Amino acid sequence: MTDASPIPIHSVLDLYADYALCLDERRFEAWPEFFVEECLYEVRSRENHDLGLPAALILCESRGALEDRIQVLVDTLTFRYLHMRHLITNIRVHEETADGLKTSASYLVLQTTEEGVTSIFNTGKYEDEISRSDGILKFKRKRVIADTFAIDNLLAVPL
Repeated sequence: MTDASPIPIHSVLDLYADYALCLDERRFEAWPEFFVEECLYEVRSRENHDLGLPAALILCESRGALEDRIQVLVDTLTFRYLHMRHLITNIRVHEETADGLKTSASYLVLQTTEEGVTSIFNTGKYEDEISRSDGILKFKRKRVIADTFAIDNLLAVPL
């Protein structure tokens, strides 16, 4: 069932803010809840995106795949502990459809070591489709277009 009323912009801003906060607080197990069951999460380089090349750094085609990825991250992968900060800006609504929105945003992810050294982890943009069901907004498609292939650290955590 779709909602007929327009989606308030503050609801979209809240979705992006809650998404960033979830990742910054390392609540990775909660991250898949930002997506509908039949979703797409894809991380591609800007070069591949601009050239129309399909190769992705990460490709998850369902919420179950997102959950599996997080389970591996939480249970088995070991990586240097870093404080992450996701800054999401320039959020634009491009189109409102019967069941959601097409949006885009810029992102900057900073990483800070335990020693207090902060550096840029990754920058790029999101091209998203947001679905609304019973007044709740979730991502149907999140295409992350990273400005570069060169990511300083293991791309284990979501962007």
